[in-house]
Amino acid sequence: MTTPSWDAAYAGNGPPPWDVGRPQPAFIRLAEQGLLAGQVLDAGCGTGEQTLLAASSGADALGVDVSPLALEQARGKAAARGIKARFEVADALSLGDLGMSFDTVIDSGLFHVFDDDNRARYVASLASVLRPGGHLYLMCFSDRQPGALGPRRVSQDELRAAFEVNVIAPIMTEPGGAAWRQTTYYPYLFASVYGRGDALQLSVKSPGYDSEVADNVPYLDIAGVHDEAGRTLTFFAVNRHESEALDLELDLQGFRKARIVDHQVMTNADLDAVNTLSAPLAVAPRKGSGGEVKDEQLTASLPPYSYQMLRVGLG
Repeated sequence: MTTPSWDAAYAGNGPPPWDVGRPQPAFIRLAEQGLLAGQVLDAGCGTGEQTLLAASSGADALGVDVSPLALEQARGKAAARGIKARFEVADALSLGDLGMSFDTVIDSGLFHVFDDDNRARYVASLASVLRPGGHLYLMCFSDRQPGALGPRRVSQDELRAAFEVNVIAPIMTEPGGAAWRQTTYYPYLFASVYGRGDALQLSVKSPGYDSEVADNVPYLDIAGVHDEAGRTLTFFAVNRHESEALDLELDLQGFRKARIVDHQVMTNADLDAVNTLSAPLAVAPRKGSGGEVKDEQLTASLPPYSYQMLRVGLG
């Protein structure tokens, strides 16, 4: 999904087929019931009909889209109708970059444009901006729609599966104020976005410790997946040791031309540390360093009390 391709859809003499020049009836009914209120985000707003509907109903409405041309037309509509609404260029797969949270998110015809991989990313992206107790109102092409023209059809089972298998991790808010991601948000996000493919059977050798409930608990806990279509390996690793780093060595056994493409580290010496309004990034992912792949051997140093995500590109 690139900006030029979507701009082209709005550059013709007439509107694109999905732009009917008025709000969709389903969203009009929501507005009439008072359900488009508070802070509302319109994801993939196009020329802004749903955003303007929410704003005219009293909501603090923001519409986002990847097409600057569509947003230019949306701002023109808002000015012509005397409606106060905001429009910003943003990627629906990275809504957390807005640095905002919302009571309600609406999606009129965006969900069905994504393939399976990006669908999971989109759901995680929605979770990053929707406040606890918030609502998502989504309209997409149904599998009951006859014919083959138009976007991908979506069944009710697919919709349920897309949102049931993705956990909306803690996002803390203050009434009428800011929002921030809690520590557990990030592992859920990484697993949702990158934990796709075939699970790897890993033979783990690690020093261990005795706990109150088990003996010889390994300090290292690790899982991995192979995404053949995406040509990647992704590993999620935890070092439970309170004071010592672990030297990780992974034999990639036949995965040639491997290279580390991303290494994210979360760590804090205080296991009770949390993110707060004044310190929202106290425990958050940071770029790891020192990891490498050489002769089909991946090595990295895992800091004490840390969570890691390592992505390895293949070929």
